[in-house]
Amino acid sequence: MVMESSPPGAVEMERVLATVAEYHPAPDLELIRRAYHYALNAHDGQTRKSGEPYILHPVAVSSVVASLKLDEASLCA
Repeated sequence: MVMESSPPGAVEMERVLATVAEYHPAPDLELIRRAYHYALNAHDGQTRKSGEPYILHPVAVSSVVASLKLDEASLCA
């Protein structure tokens, strides 16, 4: 469960994980979570020209990758 003060992109990332769980028979969701937290830390303090946190872009891309029903390695990349 994601709390109101969760990091940027956390709610969206939970949706990605739910999507993966729907199509993958035995997904390594912890691997995907670790990749999200790695990216969150790597991009800490970075913003896009619009002012939004940069991490929202990689999370949005992972949502597209999940909609294509790709594997965990593709999501983490």
